[in-house]
This record gives sequence, C-alpha cells and structure tokens, in this order.
Amino acid sequence: MAYGSLTQPVALGSGGGRSDYVVAAGGCGGGAVKLTVAGTLTVEGAVQANGNGGTGNASGGSGGGSGGSLYLTAATLAGSGSITASGGNGGGSGNNTGGGGAGGRIAISYTTSTFTGAMQAYGGNGRQRGGAGTIYIQPAGDELPQLIVDGGGT
Repeated sequence: MAYGSLTQPVALGSGGGRSDYVVAAGGCGGGAVKLTVAGTLTVEGAVQANGNGGTGNASGGSGGGSGGSLYLTAATLAGSGSITASGGNGGGSGNNTGGGGAGGRIAISYTTSTFTGAMQAYGGNGRQRGGAGTIYIQPAGDELPQLIVDGGGT
C-alpha cells in the first residue's frame, strides 16, 4: 500500500523484508524526487524512484523494496520518456520467491502538457504482487484532477 501524501509526495520507499530461510536482504526502497520548473520540463530519458528487487535463490527470497515519490511541477510538461515509481520484484525463485514491493506515488502539476511518454507506479512481481501505487495529475485550471491506480498485472 502506498503511503504519504497523494498530492505532494516526498516520502522515501521502504525496504523489502528479509528472508528467514537464507541470508537474503530485502530490496532498497525508492528515493524521493521533487522538481519545480518555471518553464518546460522535458522528459526524454527516465525520471525514476523505483524500489530495488529482493535477493535470494531457490531456497528462499526476500521482498522487493517499495517505490518512492516523484513530485513534479512545471509550466509545460513535454517529452516522450518515462516517469516511474514502481516497486521492486521479490527475490528467489519458484515457491520461494519473496513478495513484490508496493508501487510508490507520483504527483504532477502543469499548465500545459505535450508529454507522450509512459507513467507507472506498479507493484513488483513476486510470490504475491505488491500493491498499486498512485499517479495524481493536476492540470492548471481543471477543477478535478486525474487519479490513476493501476497495479500493472494480475
């Protein structure tokens, strides 16, 4: 489950749980990024606060870290890159895979957008998939924001 502010996220992601069966550290949680741009924020690469995957082997695996936070504000949002705060995959294999980390939080405010890239805050894969994160989009002048909650899988 994602935590922290839906509209102004700044929380770091949490680390995944350690395996009891083998020495396998959980994945690190995602970081936190806050960008305030008076002009155009162009994303052609990747802006990420993803959790890391867990570790392990066929005898046991640890949990993936949860996604962190991306808080982006710009006059214009442009580009065709990716904006992600997804959870890490559980480590290990087969029935001994750790759980996936939960998705993080993304909040984006802008006046104008020509952005055509991808945004995601999925939970990581694992013995049990991590919970969905959130993507909050608030265009200036719109009374109602858009809220996306998409786990990215089954």
